Amino acid sequence: MKTTLILPSTLTQCLGIVAWAASWYFNPYFNSGLSSAVCLVFAALLCNSLLMVYASSSVVWRVASVIYVGFLAMLFRFELLLMAESGQLWSLVVSCLIVTGMSAFYIEVKDYLMAALSVWVIMWDINVGTLPPSYLTLYYVAAVSATFLGANINLTFTRAMREAYNLQEKYRSLSETDPLTQAPNRRALMQNLELSSRATSASKLWFAMLDIDNFKKINDSFGHDVGDQVLIHFANVIANIPGLVYFGRLGGEEFGVVVAAASVEGAADALLKALAHTSDGEGDYVHYSFSAGVSEVKAGSSSTELLSRADKHLYLAKEQGRSRVVCSEHLVLTALAPA
Repeated sequence: MKTTLILPSTLTQCLGIVAWAASWYFNPYFNSGLSSAVCLVFAALLCNSLLMVYASSSVVWRVASVIYVGFLAMLFRFELLLMAESGQLWSLVVSCLIVTGMSAFYIEVKDYLMAALSVWVIMWDINVGTLPPSYLTLYYVAAVSATFLGANINLTFTRAMREAYNLQEKYRSLSETDPLTQAPNRRALMQNLELSSRATSASKLWFAMLDIDNFKKINDSFGHDVGDQVLIHFANVIANIPGLVYFGRLGGEEFGVVVAAASVEGAADALLKALAHTSDGEGDYVHYSFSAGVSEVKAGSSSTELLSRADKHLYLAKEQGRSRVVCSEHLVLTALAPA
């Protein structure tokens, strides 16, 4: 959700800063320069804005968003104080603009209410200081109305953003998930593979192409429903491979797997241990085995190169009798098919 709000919140921050700077520069009620206190608060505001942009924690981002409005209110307070009696005329207008204008800035309405309260506290003496007691009721009505208006805007905006975010996540998940096995599909696998191959520390990652042996024979002998159950069971087995980083269905009975291991032998051993009993569980009545080709994920390698090397080793595994893992022409590890 935070990532969805980054752009609108950044634009809102920029708008607040530009609005204050413009009002100060074009203010006809004084000609004084920036005091050290104003410069200090303005610097703190900019640092706080940068913190919001680069914060990795949602909690830090939420706290910083409340602090931002407090700093912005302080800057306007400095300006209104310099305007003397005219500042008192404008103070309620400025306070209401900050409270309502920044309402779309928050993930939670409680964050907004805290920020709104800080604005009213910071502006309190300017807003109320010279008001006759008979006007206080009108002031409270204006303050409460502005706050509730802002809360309503906040709730409406965040609800719309949440719905958009949830729909985006739903469609992203559907576009990256194989509908039969519920494993990541080829698209998701290739995206992750590209990211891994670009990493400079990818030397301890290994990519393997796994292919169910004689899958067509399983379909012909038992029917496609049983074949589908075998694929689902196979995906569940792969998901429990030791050292698994991610995997996905490439298509048909073929899956791609990335494992973390200190050596190619370790990667092959992880595959053999996890896949030694591929007839366990719900596929118990169908005995099936697998063949695998392993390739090192080298930094800078393209996903096409990785697939090509792994596919070459997979072809060797099939050619040499199936039910085995081939890491190179000279390193072939076998796993007995379950009895």
